[in-house]
Amino acid sequence: MNFKNAEKIRKKFNLKKDLFTILSFLILLIGLVFFIFNIYLSEYNPCENFFLFLGIAVIILSIIIFVLGIEVGGDKYIRLLIYIEKRAIKEIYPKYSKFNNKYFNIELFDNNLILDKPSFYSFEKSFEGKIDSILFYYSAFHFQYSQVVINKESSNISSSSIDGNIIIFDLDNSDFFKNCTVNKPILYIRLAKKIDEKDIKLGNELLQKVEYESSEFNEIFDCFCNDKLFAFKVISPKVIIELLKLNKFFKDKKIPANSYNSFSIIFNENKVFIFLKIHPSIFQLRIEKEFDEVQYARAKKEFELPLDFYKALDLNKYIL
Repeated sequence: MNFKNAEKIRKKFNLKKDLFTILSFLILLIGLVFFIFNIYLSEYNPCENFFLFLGIAVIILSIIIFVLGIEVGGDKYIRLLIYIEKRAIKEIYPKYSKFNNKYFNIELFDNNLILDKPSFYSFEKSFEGKIDSILFYYSAFHFQYSQVVINKESSNISSSSIDGNIIIFDLDNSDFFKNCTVNKPILYIRLAKKIDEKDIKLGNELLQKVEYESSEFNEIFDCFCNDKLFAFKVISPKVIIELLKLNKFFKDKKIPANSYNSFSIIFNENKVFIFLKIHPSIFQLRIEKEFDEVQYARAKKEFELPLDFYKALDLNKYIL
């Protein structure tokens, strides 16, 4: 990919933003001078507030200029980022298309014990594609939670947010699930919790805890299934090794101290749901750094996640 044009747009955007920031700072200083001048004059004429109102007007002007500095060139910069994302997706999955989020709704998370229902949510960067002959759907999500905390003295609203990604693999054409001991085999894999649970309920299905020969895998992951034979067919020794590698990849990523990366996987009949809680800064293009191969590889890695999990879960064995 040629980064010359992308780098020109980035530099121009940063230059305009910096100029507007400096200008707004200088105007802010002028506003503060008017404030100080008004205090000095008020000693002689308490009714004179002309410079006070002028100072307020100038400070408001400085804020407007600062905001304009962020907006100037922003549309072109956002279009650039969208172009880079599309280019990355097309390189990895030559046959892909945008779609209308029909597969992504809040019930997916609520029904699968993944996250509580948020106050506000959005899905973005959604697309569908194929790896070999298996169809998949991908989207990033943002969940915002608001909660009213009431105590004896007052009530406050606390808020928090979670960002992540969801991948759905459609194995509709596979006969792999037909020879199971139950009609609807379900396997749930998550990072291990401190509480030792022997079983959990997923929808109307009771899933029993399953342990594998790898003590390292059992220590890092909790696995629950309603068909042990199915559980061992899906999670082979090869899959165990690959999932441990993926977990290390997410764990080693540098993220803000108050965040964490994790993922959970659900095999539900002939579909695979992968829920990733990932801080968005892991993949974001950094505007303060030069657009080059390193930056591009960073952004591209987000869209390689379906391929990473496809390989880790050995999903090509489900192809007829």
